[in-house]
Parts: sequence; structure tokens; C-alpha cells
Amino acid sequence: LLASLAVAGLVAGMGMWAITSEKDAYVSDKMSTAEFVARETAMYFSNEFKRAFIPLYSLREAVLHSGYFDQLATQIGRYPNLLKENDVEIPGGLANIRDVA
Repeated sequence: LLASLAVAGLVAGMGMWAITSEKDAYVSDKMSTAEFVARETAMYFSNEFKRAFIPLYSLREAVLHSGYFDQLATQIGRYPNLLKENDVEIPGGLANIRDVA
């Protein structure tokens, strides 16, 4: 009786060890796959955003070097200047409206 209990315990222990090992391998595989997909997706979006911003950087450089907008900040003035309304609801929050036309 004692020997059969020992054998049953040994078989149960080996079975639990095998199941745990398989579970750990499966989880590790899924985690590495998810990490790979996340890195690839992040790299894709990073590259797409870099390409999308190139025209904006070009436009910024053109505006900076044209001189056309150099006096605009002086004409508009500092914050309270030309203020029309405070805390106006806009999509996404509140804004202060200035007349800069």
C-alpha cells in the first residue's frame, strides 16, 4: 500500500511538473510573439510618423527663412492683448479666444 501511494505521488508529481513546464513554455512563446509584434508595430508607426512630418518640417523651415511672418508676434502682442472671450468651450476642452485677424 505504501509503495503504491509513493508511485501514485511520484506519477502525480511528474505529471504536474510536465504540465507546469508546458504551460511555462506556452506562455513564454506567446509573450515573445506579443513582444515581437509590439516592437514591429511601434517601428512601423514611428517610421510612418517620421515620413508624415517631413512636409511640416519643410514648411516650418520655409516660414522661418521667408521673413514674411517675422513681425506677426509683435503685431499680435502678449497674451491679454486682443482677448475676446475667456474659457470658451471647444471640442476637447476650454480655450481663450483672441482676435488676431
